[in-house]
Amino acid sequence: MDPWASNVSLLLPFDNAVGAGTYADRSRYLHPVTAVGNAHPSRVRSRVGAWSGRFDGNGDAFEVTHHAAFALGMQDFCAEAWVCPQSG
Repeated sequence: MDPWASNVSLLLPFDNAVGAGTYADRSRYLHPVTAVGNAHPSRVRSRVGAWSGRFDGNGDAFEVTHHAAFALGMQDFCAEAWVCPQSG
């Protein structure tokens, strides 16, 4: 069990669609996440779990509305991501 899990503000395993193009994060906040462009979950390549977010680099994003949990202020914080860039 991760001792810091209660401090996570956004966790996106992309494994839980709640509607067409909408996903829920796995943090305690359950933020709705909306796919923009042709961004979508993919099982082709993943590092943690079976899914990942896929972007083709042309106007793609996953959007999350502002929330107080994202107000970092002057405190220490950590951002993590597994990224697999591809060319062509």
